[in-house]
Amino acid sequence: MKHAWMVFVAAVLLAVGSGQASAQSAEAEVLFRDGKKLMAKGQYAEACLAFEGSFKKDPVATTLLNLADCREKNGQLASAWGHFVEAARLARGQGAIEKSAQDRADALEPKLSYLVVAVPNDVRVDGLVVKRDGVPMDPAEWNRKMPIDGGHHTIEARAPAHEPWSTSVEVGTSGDEKSLTVPAFRAMPLRTAPGTGMTGRRKLALGGWALGAVSLGGALAFELSARSSYDDAKAATTNPARRSAYDTANDRRLYAGVALGVGVAAVAAGTLLWITGRRAAPEAVEVQASVGRDMGGVTVRWDY
Repeated sequence: MKHAWMVFVAAVLLAVGSGQASAQSAEAEVLFRDGKKLMAKGQYAEACLAFEGSFKKDPVATTLLNLADCREKNGQLASAWGHFVEAARLARGQGAIEKSAQDRADALEPKLSYLVVAVPNDVRVDGLVVKRDGVPMDPAEWNRKMPIDGGHHTIEARAPAHEPWSTSVEVGTSGDEKSLTVPAFRAMPLRTAPGTGMTGRRKLALGGWALGAVSLGGALAFELSARSSYDDAKAATTNPARRSAYDTANDRRLYAGVALGVGVAAVAAGTLLWITGRRAAPEAVEVQASVGRDMGGVTVRWDY
């Protein structure tokens, strides 16, 4: 019984997969025919899109061969050459198709244009990304003569904490060779407050000190008030009055402890901000304060 159930499930999955494959093949065939019609009309850009879509749905060598032919007629020689090479690989062992693709690739290779994007060792900062027409280049492609379609191309490079760089180059359709070099990166300048020349971190330091001064002043005021309430408790003549005075004193001492913790933390954070005001901003600053009736504590954590 179990074996029969497994056979049934496998049959269902096979039928579903077969149905999906059939649908993909049908869509691929429609796109392929549209590509042929558009090629006949000389609408090469649109035809190439149709062939490309057909190949994605049904990756066969004949479709890729037609896409390569389309790219060549559209003046995209490097793309065409790459497609011919790949079509020959896909058609390996298929005789005439493999030979046709390889012959076309061999005939096209001498006509290719090339671009060298030079990235010297002394400009390779951490996190460097070099893009060609918006697509990141593999570092293995740096400093190498790589085939490229003719036309206008944009090269850009970015690295953390450095100013971005970009340029453009015009490459001929056939037989052209261009080269460009990524220059040394400049570190991004520190941001300063307009008109003062003071870094943003030192402005925060001043704010921290101001908050610390207010908090410490409040702590002193609560402490003096708490001592006054303790004196009142000692002078009280009845237990209810004494207990009320002690409760008030304890509450005010608690408030004094909280204000003291906040004040110390703010002053400590402000001091760190001022001392390190010439460096890049920290990733995170965390200030924690814990105060109780019997104990208090302040924790400052500084992450870069």
